[in-house]
Amino acid sequence: MRKILLVAFGAIFFCSFAEDVELRNLGRHTGDRMEVPVDVDLSGGVLSVNLTAVGHLTRYSARVVVTGPEGVVYETDIDSENRPAVIVNLKKYIKGGYTVTFYDRDGNVLTGDFLLE
Repeated sequence: MRKILLVAFGAIFFCSFAEDVELRNLGRHTGDRMEVPVDVDLSGGVLSVNLTAVGHLTRYSARVVVTGPEGVVYETDIDSENRPAVIVNLKKYIKGGYTVTFYDRDGNVLTGDFLLE
């Protein structure tokens, strides 16, 4: 019974470990900055991009670009109404520094760097 509990605890602990990718604003929008509407996590070579709640009347859409040592490895559009999440499997790409960047229609740019190990 003790071994089963240890295995169960270990599986839960290791499966729930994810590195949060910190995003920063780079765009031309300098007024009141909207709360960052995107949550990005890296876990086991898989990048998860989720749009968070940005208000009941607010719609957010952006172009997502993931770049690394090989150049652009992933590019798509996300939208809070139609496509609120994207999963990017980076396991087939070389290890190194990567950047995820979001470009919205208002000229705002969110970017975050992470290390694929």
